[in-house]
Amino acid sequence: MTEYNYNRIQFQYRNDQLRDKGYEDYQEFLKSDFWKELKEKLKQKPFYQKCSCCGNKEEIELHHINYKDILNSSSERFIFPVCRDCHQKIHNISREQNISFKNASRKLRKINNYVLENRKKTKIKLDSSIIPKKKKEKLGKVKRLGKGNRCPKCSRPMQRRCHVEKPKTMIWYEQWDYCNPCGHVQHYNQFKRINGYKEEFYKI
Repeated sequence: MTEYNYNRIQFQYRNDQLRDKGYEDYQEFLKSDFWKELKEKLKQKPFYQKCSCCGNKEEIELHHINYKDILNSSSERFIFPVCRDCHQKIHNISREQNISFKNASRKLRKINNYVLENRKKTKIKLDSSIIPKKKKEKLGKVKRLGKGNRCPKCSRPMQRRCHVEKPKTMIWYEQWDYCNPCGHVQHYNQFKRINGYKEEFYKI
Protein backbone atom coordinates (compact mmCIF):
# COMPACT_ATOMS: atom_id res chain seq x y z
CA MET A 1 0.00 0.00 0.00
CA THR A 2 1.30 3.45 -0.94
CA GLU A 3 2.22 5.69 1.98
CA TYR A 4 1.41 9.37 1.58
CA ASN A 5 3.26 12.23 3.23
CA TYR A 6 0.21 14.39 3.95
CA ASN A 7 2.21 17.34 5.26
CA ARG A 8 4.23 17.59 2.03
CA ILE A 9 1.22 16.86 -0.18
CA GLN A 10 -0.85 19.71 1.24
CA PHE A 11 1.88 22.29 0.74
CA GLN A 12 2.67 21.13 -2.81
CA TYR A 13 -1.03 21.08 -3.70
CA ARG A 14 -1.30 24.68 -2.46
CA ASN A 15 1.78 25.81 -4.40
CA ASP A 16 0.50 24.21 -7.61
CA GLN A 17 -2.80 26.09 -7.32
CA LEU A 18 -0.98 29.37 -6.75
CA ARG A 19 1.29 28.85 -9.76
CA ASP A 20 -1.74 28.16 -11.96
CA LYS A 21 -3.10 31.57 -10.91
CA GLY A 22 0.18 33.40 -11.57
CA TYR A 23 1.70 33.58 -8.07
CA GLU A 24 5.35 32.60 -7.68
CA ASP A 25 4.97 31.36 -4.10
CA TYR A 26 2.82 31.51 -0.96
CA GLN A 27 4.53 34.65 0.34
CA GLU A 28 3.52 36.56 -2.79
CA PHE A 29 -0.08 35.38 -2.29
CA LEU A 30 -0.09 36.68 1.32
CA LYS A 31 0.81 40.14 -0.02
CA SER A 32 -2.02 40.14 -2.59
CA ASP A 33 -5.07 42.42 -2.37
CA PHE A 34 -7.32 39.35 -2.41
CA TRP A 35 -5.86 37.86 0.78
CA LYS A 36 -5.61 41.24 2.57
CA GLU A 37 -9.30 42.04 1.98
CA LEU A 38 -10.46 38.51 2.85
CA LYS A 39 -8.41 38.56 6.08
CA GLU A 40 -9.81 41.94 7.13
CA LYS A 41 -13.42 40.86 6.55
CA LEU A 42 -12.93 37.58 8.41
CA LYS A 43 -11.40 39.25 11.46
CA GLN A 44 -14.50 41.42 11.81
CA LYS A 45 -16.60 38.33 12.56
CA PRO A 46 -16.92 37.18 16.21
CA PHE A 47 -15.91 33.61 15.33
CA TYR A 48 -12.50 34.79 14.08
CA GLN A 49 -11.64 36.80 17.19
CA LYS A 50 -10.52 33.87 19.36
CA CYS A 51 -8.57 30.65 18.88
CA SER A 52 -10.63 27.70 17.63
CA CYS A 53 -8.37 25.24 19.51
CA CYS A 54 -8.02 26.80 22.98
CA GLY A 55 -10.18 29.98 23.13
CA ASN A 56 -7.26 32.40 23.49
CA LYS A 57 -7.98 35.92 22.17
CA GLU A 58 -4.38 37.10 21.71
CA GLU A 59 -2.06 36.76 18.70
CA ILE A 60 -4.79 35.35 16.45
CA GLU A 61 -3.70 34.03 13.05
CA LEU A 62 -5.72 32.54 10.19
CA HIS A 63 -5.03 28.87 9.52
CA HIS A 64 -6.03 26.89 6.41
CA ILE A 65 -7.21 23.40 7.40
CA ASN A 66 -7.52 22.65 3.70
CA TYR A 67 -6.25 24.39 0.56
CA LYS A 68 -9.27 23.66 -1.63
CA ASP A 69 -10.62 26.88 -3.20
CA ILE A 70 -7.78 28.86 -1.64
CA LEU A 71 -8.21 31.51 -4.34
CA ASN A 72 -11.96 31.94 -3.95
CA SER A 73 -14.03 33.87 -1.40
CA SER A 74 -15.78 30.57 -0.57
CA SER A 75 -12.50 29.38 1.01
CA GLU A 76 -13.79 30.88 4.27
CA ARG A 77 -15.10 27.44 5.29
CA PHE A 78 -11.53 26.08 5.27
CA ILE A 79 -10.04 28.95 7.31
CA PHE A 80 -10.01 28.81 11.10
CA PRO A 81 -8.66 31.27 13.68
CA VAL A 82 -5.85 29.96 15.88
CA CYS A 83 -3.41 31.58 18.28
CA ARG A 84 0.28 31.54 17.33
CA ASP A 85 1.09 28.76 19.82
CA CYS A 86 -1.71 26.45 18.59
CA HIS A 87 -0.84 27.21 14.96
CA GLN A 88 2.66 25.86 15.49
CA LYS A 89 1.34 22.82 17.39
CA ILE A 90 -1.06 21.95 14.54
CA HIS A 91 1.78 21.87 12.03
CA ASN A 92 3.95 19.83 14.41
CA ILE A 93 1.17 17.25 14.95
CA SER A 94 0.52 17.05 11.20
CA ARG A 95 4.20 16.47 10.44
CA GLU A 96 4.93 14.03 13.28
CA GLN A 97 1.77 11.89 12.94
CA ASN A 98 1.45 12.23 9.13
CA ILE A 99 -2.14 13.47 9.19
CA SER A 100 -3.97 16.34 7.49
CA PHE A 101 -4.20 19.83 9.00
CA LYS A 102 -7.90 19.27 9.60
CA ASN A 103 -7.34 16.13 11.67
CA ALA A 104 -4.40 17.74 13.46
CA SER A 105 -6.69 20.63 14.51
CA ARG A 106 -9.26 18.17 15.85
CA LYS A 107 -6.60 16.31 17.83
CA LEU A 108 -5.34 19.54 19.38
CA ARG A 109 -8.87 20.48 20.45
CA LYS A 110 -9.19 17.09 22.16
CA ILE A 111 -5.85 17.60 23.91
CA ASN A 112 -6.96 21.06 25.10
CA ASN A 113 -10.44 19.71 25.94
CA TYR A 114 -11.91 22.62 23.99
CA VAL A 115 -15.34 22.54 22.32
CA LEU A 116 -15.53 24.51 19.07
CA GLU A 117 -18.43 26.92 18.79
CA ASN A 118 -20.70 26.83 15.75
CA ARG A 119 -20.16 29.73 13.38
CA LYS A 120 -22.82 31.49 11.37
CA LYS A 121 -22.56 30.69 7.67
CA THR A 122 -22.54 34.02 5.91
CA LYS A 123 -21.13 34.66 2.46
CA ILE A 124 -18.29 37.15 2.13
CA LYS A 125 -18.58 39.50 -0.83
CA LEU A 126 -15.25 40.56 -2.28
CA ASP A 127 -14.51 42.93 -5.12
CA SER A 128 -14.60 40.75 -8.26
CA SER A 129 -11.60 42.63 -9.70
CA ILE A 130 -9.26 41.28 -6.98
CA ILE A 131 -10.34 37.61 -7.24
CA PRO A 132 -7.72 35.78 -9.36
CA LYS A 133 -9.17 34.27 -12.50
CA LYS A 134 -8.41 30.67 -13.33
CA LYS A 135 -6.47 30.04 -16.52
CA LYS A 136 -8.29 28.25 -19.32
CA GLU A 137 -7.14 24.65 -19.39
CA LYS A 138 -6.93 22.36 -22.40
CA LEU A 139 -8.25 19.08 -21.09
CA GLY A 140 -7.57 17.01 -24.18
CA LYS A 141 -9.73 14.16 -25.43
CA VAL A 142 -12.21 12.52 -23.07
CA LYS A 143 -13.80 9.05 -23.17
CA ARG A 144 -16.82 7.61 -21.36
CA LEU A 145 -16.42 4.68 -18.98
CA GLY A 146 -20.07 3.89 -18.22
CA LYS A 147 -22.47 4.90 -15.48
CA GLY A 148 -21.19 6.82 -12.47
CA ASN A 149 -22.82 7.92 -9.22
CA ARG A 150 -26.19 9.64 -9.01
CA CYS A 151 -26.14 13.42 -9.34
CA PRO A 152 -26.50 15.15 -5.92
CA LYS A 153 -28.42 18.00 -7.60
CA CYS A 154 -30.98 16.27 -9.84
CA SER A 155 -30.60 12.60 -8.68
CA ARG A 156 -30.09 11.33 -12.24
CA PRO A 157 -27.35 8.86 -13.26
CA MET A 158 -24.03 10.52 -14.04
CA GLN A 159 -21.53 9.55 -16.76
CA ARG A 160 -18.08 8.32 -15.63
CA ARG A 161 -15.34 9.91 -17.75
CA CYS A 162 -11.56 9.96 -18.06
CA HIS A 163 -8.86 11.49 -20.27
CA VAL A 164 -7.65 9.75 -23.41
CA GLU A 165 -4.52 11.92 -23.53
CA LYS A 166 -2.68 13.65 -20.71
CA PRO A 167 -3.88 17.26 -20.50
CA LYS A 168 -1.25 20.02 -20.45
CA THR A 169 -2.08 21.30 -16.97
CA MET A 170 -0.34 21.18 -13.60
CA ILE A 171 -3.24 19.48 -11.80
CA TRP A 172 -5.80 17.19 -13.40
CA TYR A 173 -8.22 14.53 -12.23
CA GLU A 174 -7.85 10.87 -13.15
CA GLN A 175 -11.61 10.27 -13.41
CA TRP A 176 -14.79 12.21 -12.78
CA ASP A 177 -18.58 11.94 -13.09
CA TYR A 178 -20.53 14.27 -15.36
CA CYS A 179 -24.31 14.90 -15.35
CA ASN A 180 -25.64 15.65 -18.85
CA PRO A 181 -29.04 17.09 -17.77
CA CYS A 182 -27.78 19.70 -15.30
CA GLY A 183 -24.04 19.87 -16.12
CA HIS A 184 -22.86 19.03 -12.58
CA VAL A 185 -19.25 17.74 -12.35
CA GLN A 186 -18.12 15.56 -9.48
CA HIS A 187 -14.38 14.99 -9.10
CA TYR A 188 -12.64 12.37 -7.02
CA ASN A 189 -10.20 13.10 -4.22
CA GLN A 190 -7.41 11.23 -5.96
CA PHE A 191 -5.70 13.07 -8.79
CA LYS A 192 -2.35 13.32 -10.55
CA ARG A 193 0.18 16.11 -10.48
CA ILE A 194 2.75 16.54 -13.23
CA ASN A 195 5.85 18.49 -12.22
CA GLY A 196 8.03 17.79 -15.25
CA TYR A 197 10.10 15.09 -13.54
CA LYS A 198 7.71 12.41 -12.34
CA GLU A 199 4.06 11.70 -11.74
CA GLU A 200 2.79 11.44 -8.19
CA PHE A 201 -0.60 10.38 -6.88
CA TYR A 202 -2.01 12.78 -4.36
CA LYS A 203 -4.83 12.10 -1.97
CA ILE A 204 -6.24 15.08 -0.05
